[in-house]
Amino acid sequence: MWQGYYMYHGGSQRVDLKEPNQESHDTGYPNDMPTVTYDFQAPLGEYGQARPVFHGLRLQHLLLQSYGADLARMPLALPDAEPTSLDDATTLRWSVRSAGDQGFLFVNNHDPYTALPDHENVQFSVRLEGGRTVTLPAQPVPVPAGAHFVWPIGLDLGSGLRLEWASAQPATRIALEDGTPLTVLAAVDGIPATLALPLDADIEGPAQVERTGEHTVATLTEPGTGALLTVTGPSGTAKVLVLSHEQALQLSKVDVYGRERLCLSADVVVADGGALHMHLSSASPSIALLPAPGALHAEGIGQPTADGAFTRWQLTAAPHLPQPTLECVRKQAVAAPARTGGAHQRASAPLDADFDKAAVFRITVPADALNSEGKPSCACATPATWPAPTSTASSSPTTSGSGPTGRSGCAATPRPPHATASRSACCPWIRPPSSTWTTPPVRDLTPHETAPPSKRSSWWPYPVYRCARREADVTDISRRSLLRAAGGAGLGLLAAPALAACGSSAAAPVRSGNVTVSLWTHDPGYVKTFQSAAKDTKLMRGSRFAYSVKPTAAAGSDVVTRMMAQAVADGDTPTSPG
Repeated sequence: MWQGYYMYHGGSQRVDLKEPNQESHDTGYPNDMPTVTYDFQAPLGEYGQARPVFHGLRLQHLLLQSYGADLARMPLALPDAEPTSLDDATTLRWSVRSAGDQGFLFVNNHDPYTALPDHENVQFSVRLEGGRTVTLPAQPVPVPAGAHFVWPIGLDLGSGLRLEWASAQPATRIALEDGTPLTVLAAVDGIPATLALPLDADIEGPAQVERTGEHTVATLTEPGTGALLTVTGPSGTAKVLVLSHEQALQLSKVDVYGRERLCLSADVVVADGGALHMHLSSASPSIALLPAPGALHAEGIGQPTADGAFTRWQLTAAPHLPQPTLECVRKQAVAAPARTGGAHQRASAPLDADFDKAAVFRITVPADALNSEGKPSCACATPATWPAPTSTASSSPTTSGSGPTGRSGCAATPRPPHATASRSACCPWIRPPSSTWTTPPVRDLTPHETAPPSKRSSWWPYPVYRCARREADVTDISRRSLLRAAGGAGLGLLAAPALAACGSSAAAPVRSGNVTVSLWTHDPGYVKTFQSAAKDTKLMRGSRFAYSVKPTAAAGSDVVTRMMAQAVADGDTPTSPG
């Protein structure tokens, strides 16, 4: 299952175009955006800040990764009593997607603009195909204000075992080292975590177990890293781990050290190049793994300790960075009047004259906050062919606005064999004791030697790319697939310099000529931006291809559906949708 966002990662507007691509009411857009910042409160901020919603969405991504294929084939069913309107704040919002005797129940008691009430004594009745009715949970429960969750019906646990229903959200699943399947559920704050299994299933673990007329019901004593249940039936054995909601927001699944592992950390963890990279921001950083490797080695890492089913390692906190000081120059201020504008009458930005009546503050940034010793970029040496941190601004919290302990923009490049042993203040390198550092494997795209900073465009601080394979070896890389890999509508055309070295998917590589980039979009501003970029000789950097843009206008809601329909029918799909 595919899920898209607007926007998942905030960005910065170009200011060097003849027609700047700033969105404003003056230029006919529904939103009044700043000249440069296009952050949009995205899960990943403009400078790489990981916001709380980033962790919340990761839990949803894990659900879709493991169960999206099942969910995609399940049609929607709505309850008999639906909210009468968007303003109905009293009717609980819920729905079901199901097929056969399996399904998922969705409940949403959260509204970002309206306070929704608690709901007491809630129990759901779901009629599946064939007429069978499932009632869950076994006893009525409260649904707190702000709660939103997904509960499974007929979930496959592996080993021929089935979870009839659960009042906890499926997160992910992996195989343990002995091959036993493990399903991870996330408890919902304020609602008891209860699992219903077949009558012939035996359950071992920290739960109260009782057999009703239909099911073996287990209610978790306390969700957490120790809430590991072993379920045994006539066909085999499976395990179920029920994490607390707080722990589930720290959960990720990484493929590292030769296998898939569950990872718990309050900090951002990235698995890449056979190693784990952590972007530290918490006061007491740690990492827990399941299954755990025999040992982990890194500068500043403590001894392993048991944390329920996990093994946890404590890390030394990142050093405190020089902080800016804030001085109020003029305290008195007159708030700008609320204004709306644009086609949708959305909030308008203050006028220039409003700032004459604004409060004034002076921010002083310590000199050592911006030098090479003070910035929190990854200090490990990297091969000459791998990129450095994107820019000084994105790797410095004092200029990025990521907060006092932010670690935005930290390059996560694999540590090379000649890297120093010193621990980075931002990305500790973690590896099992038996491994050795090797040069990262060749990828489809590898950075070419980059131009000096003074030669690069001020808005595009990233390295130029070249094809990793040339001549007849490029048959698996088409221009279209490379454009898509470079980021779709957002960055697709900006990968054009890389195409000069790449052939098409045909047997004979194409090394020069005319290229038409098809663009499906609802936004005429995108068309102007892409057409301008295609004619930008500086951006093309001497490409032997001449690019033109063929736009197709479509409503925003139609771009994705039309593209998916064309893909299913094996028809023409756009090079870049947006």
